[in-house]
Amino acid sequence: MEEYNYVGLENIESNTGRIINFSSTEGETIKSTKVRFKKGAVLYGKLRPYLNKVYVADFDGIATTEIVPFQPQKDLLNTSFLAFFLRSPRFVALVNQYTSGARMPRATTAFFKKVAKAPVIPLNSQEKIVKKLDAYSKSIEGLLQEQRSKLDNLKSIKESILDKAFKGEL
Repeated sequence: MEEYNYVGLENIESNTGRIINFSSTEGETIKSTKVRFKKGAVLYGKLRPYLNKVYVADFDGIATTEIVPFQPQKDLLNTSFLAFFLRSPRFVALVNQYTSGARMPRATTAFFKKVAKAPVIPLNSQEKIVKKLDAYSKSIEGLLQEQRSKLDNLKSIKESILDKAFKGEL
């Protein structure tokens, strides 16, 4: 059985740019139509774009056609800059104005051809922006992890107190 690096929408975490629950997939199990992408492509989830699923591929692979792979010209557009742009609240709000379908809204091809335009700024400025956004993202992720840890500790304390209360030990 041939294995593929297949990315579905369920493999891209909302708002973070991380790939999750990913493993290579046997070709026979992939039933939907697919699109190829190369390492460095920015994968954009066009189904329910408000979920904000954008990932910079660190491998070659195939994806569901609900994902649009963008392969920017490296001398014009930094891939991480493009990914941050596509994940921005401003872009998400814009794309949501141009979706089609009520129950399962999708970003349209016409939107990407006529409306969606990445900011055109010098490449070195894009790289500086990416460096700052990466630093902010790491800092925020650290704070989130710290808060999750505190919340877990509080839940443990609550469970311990409830346990003691029902045992008559309080």
